[in-house]
Amino acid sequence: MVLQPPCYAPQYRSSWALSIGINAYYHMPPLACASKDAEDIAECLIDRFNFPRQQVILLQDELATQENILAAFDTIFNRWNIAADDRLIIFFAGHGIIREASDGSKVGYIAPFDAKPQAWRTLIRMSDLIDQATFLAAKHILFIMDTCYSGLSFLRQAQVDPIIEHFLTRRAVQMMTSGKGTEPVADGGDLENDNSIFTGHLLQALSGDAATASGLMTASDVMHYVYRHVIRTPKIRQTPQYGWLNGDGDFVFQFPRGKSLPLSIEVSLRQGTTPSRLMAVNELTDMASDSTSDYEQLAMERIEEVARQDPDPRVRYTALRVLGVEPAHQTAVAEPTVPKPRIKLLPPKKPKLSMSLTWPTALAIWVGTCMLLIAVVTLLTWHNKAAAIGPQNGTMEIFADADQEVSPSQPAPTMIPGVILPPGLATEGEILFQDDFSSFNNNWEPAPNNSRASRYINGEGLMYFGLYQTYELWVAQPRNLAARDAVIGVDATLLNGSDDGAYGLMFRQVNFDYYYYFRIGTDGTFSLTIESNGAFSKPVPPTPLPSALNEGELHRITVHADEANIALFFDQENIATIYSPTLSYLRGSMGVVVETNTDSPIEVAFDNFVAYTP
Repeated sequence: MVLQPPCYAPQYRSSWALSIGINAYYHMPPLACASKDAEDIAECLIDRFNFPRQQVILLQDELATQENILAAFDTIFNRWNIAADDRLIIFFAGHGIIREASDGSKVGYIAPFDAKPQAWRTLIRMSDLIDQATFLAAKHILFIMDTCYSGLSFLRQAQVDPIIEHFLTRRAVQMMTSGKGTEPVADGGDLENDNSIFTGHLLQALSGDAATASGLMTASDVMHYVYRHVIRTPKIRQTPQYGWLNGDGDFVFQFPRGKSLPLSIEVSLRQGTTPSRLMAVNELTDMASDSTSDYEQLAMERIEEVARQDPDPRVRYTALRVLGVEPAHQTAVAEPTVPKPRIKLLPPKKPKLSMSLTWPTALAIWVGTCMLLIAVVTLLTWHNKAAAIGPQNGTMEIFADADQEVSPSQPAPTMIPGVILPPGLATEGEILFQDDFSSFNNNWEPAPNNSRASRYINGEGLMYFGLYQTYELWVAQPRNLAARDAVIGVDATLLNGSDDGAYGLMFRQVNFDYYYYFRIGTDGTFSLTIESNGAFSKPVPPTPLPSALNEGELHRITVHADEANIALFFDQENIATIYSPTLSYLRGSMGVVVETNTDSPIEVAFDNFVAYTP
């Protein structure tokens, strides 16, 4: 007699969770974040994903004994309560212990509150915990282990083949761990929320940051997001693991909002092999190029996500080429010729005129003065009629095509009060993001926990950065903020720093292989750096700023990115305009950057960050 697999419905009946976190161990060293991690995960599931509160079991500290943990599967998560179309999450944050078997293999254990070191009967073997899924009817079960050596759970991982059926109608037992089998993991790391670095990024993913362009968010989306963000955290030496222990469905956290891409494409991008994901990118390309398709915009946004997120560089590079970027190859393949940037820099300072002038020079000065007076009168007239946003010092020089008219306009009414924008920029575009740091908010990615660095909102309208040892490119970005063309500006005050540090703005950042960086050096120079697949270029080399850069002085730095045209501003003055086709078709994140190249510290305060469409 052959047993037929269960037939699952394309929705969930109910949701269950067991969240365990232990700080105050009875016989083992205490932890700092585990208990709060478990509580935050439980509240997130209840508040955001509508898990019934009575079906979310939270065991913290002295309640998380071996007896209570195992009893939960006997009395609550059993076949009488959990039905076939239910979903279940088991989260554990606490000590993990590794034990060597007689054949040299490694076995992982989790430590409940009453565990005793070397008393293995008082611990819970990870494989025994996973085996509980064998006796549960729920179609989707997700284990999340934020504990040392939890990656040993994947010794039983099965091969997953791509599927084209709805993942809600297929069973799945999935696991996500905070590190590899032999890795200890960080207790802490998310300073803003007092979570571990793993759980901090997990909560950030669950807040919606891991959702695709259509709004769909599955366990594989969340796992990809957490993996990418943890491994790029400076000084963190842990590598999250994720995969399927059984089945080929996918745990769904959030369902699509309205229109979504064909299921076969979404499933291939999540669970398919590299060839199937490449085929999915080709299908998306066809959709994005068809102006009559209902999926044109959605397909292009999904290609952008693949270019940033896919774990295989071949898939990422294919998506980048669709977006118009030709990544550099490691092989000796001739790269396509890219036009050199056309640079136009303003001089940093004009020397004072000598009193002994020839008559042609004097005539030129007289003509220039008249033209300047005409320009000032025109500007003042416009100022009175259009209620300009603030006083401008000196002359205004706008770089534009000869046949292109550039006219200043009022800022959008939602602009942060008091922000003075560079003249000539269109300010009627859509506000993408703004923050004057007047309140402690959660709009920015969590800061890493590192003794060399700190970042926080000080409650006085500033976001403070401090780097105390060598720290390359610490980037802070608002969540869910990405664009290709945008005007980005921020007030920056150098509080302390020697001549080997810098700060500035990053934009069009797909990842740390593709980005633009407008750099303000503490040595009084500015530059524009581009990284494209590991190859660095400086279309604007280090150039003296138009005014001195002194500690304690506030300066406004602004970038205007419009297709291949990039304009840089310092204190409302256009200091450089370039034509750069290198990454002009990239849509990416934007944010502020601080760096120091030696152990000399640098401290910078940021205020009034704003981004809007040009």
